[in-house]
Amino acid sequence: MNFRQILPRMLIVLAASVGMLRTAPAAESVKIMMDWQFGGTHAPYVFAESRGYFKEAGIDATIDQGQGSTNVAVSVASGAYQFGLLDLPTLIKFNALNPETPLVAVYAAFDETPIVIVTPVSKGIKEPADLDGKKISGAPGNAAREIAGILLRHAHAEKAQINWMPIQGNLVGAMLAKGEVDGLGGQTTSQIPSAVQAGFKLSELRVIRYADYAPDLYGLAFAVTKKYAESKPEIVKAVVRALNRGTIDAIASPDQALAAFLARFPMMQEDTEAMRLKLAIGHALTANTRANGLSSVSIDRLQKNIDEVAATFQISNPPKVGDLYTDRFLPPKEERLPKAGG
Repeated sequence: MNFRQILPRMLIVLAASVGMLRTAPAAESVKIMMDWQFGGTHAPYVFAESRGYFKEAGIDATIDQGQGSTNVAVSVASGAYQFGLLDLPTLIKFNALNPETPLVAVYAAFDETPIVIVTPVSKGIKEPADLDGKKISGAPGNAAREIAGILLRHAHAEKAQINWMPIQGNLVGAMLAKGEVDGLGGQTTSQIPSAVQAGFKLSELRVIRYADYAPDLYGLAFAVTKKYAESKPEIVKAVVRALNRGTIDAIASPDQALAAFLARFPMMQEDTEAMRLKLAIGHALTANTRANGLSSVSIDRLQKNIDEVAATFQISNPPKVGDLYTDRFLPPKEERLPKAGG
């Protein structure tokens, strides 16, 4: 076969290749905000990114740290971010107060609330009533501060006045060690490691868990605006699947997830971030999620969360369950069941 015979075929192949390039869909850019400053808590999502789960689904994902659940809600509602990880009771409160820009949770990352107040045993703070007049770290938007009313109401300590101190996250441990605050408000995954890093032994800490007083409270969830969910359902479904895959993999192989996280953040301390990841997995893995899969949300339990927020903040027109959470974007149950190793 001579060149004149080969040339037409070459042109056909070249034209087909150019056509494929023109029709290949561009990756969808999506920005995802975490609930707080980066830590081992977020290793499952960095793991998903490192394993290419977003790219595989045609998603160009950017994962950024956050500055508290309320800030996350505002950032997603404004359109600055498409997805945000935030405390579900805080989301309920946000929707009730901002009905014109509602968010909807599409994936429940934690099946139980991780919110706590951590204090040195030496402070003598044994129960919520003892928090009256005490200095507790918690900037505006911090979930422990935002929903403290639920804790105090269940503990019959409504008159307790907590002196919330707006301290930067990287300084809270040092402030506790110096005695400039009496306790740290936030998640187990952030406050317990911060106290340990500051020199406290676990035996020297007392943890007041919101879940011990309000056991039905859900924890962290990924949310989007209702408008985004309705306009880009396939993108939402793809992102949720990637987040779920990263979480399932992290539960099965926490060491690998931690390694992927530390590869992105090499300056962080391995033992501290391992503690954060272990605590995070503990909040994701419960009897419910082991049996029914991650993000298995009970309508009755979610209604109790709504009722809790409405009663605590005297909200007369709280959001409805159907407007607050949807399972329509979830992968099937078999893809959400935790694997051996977690």
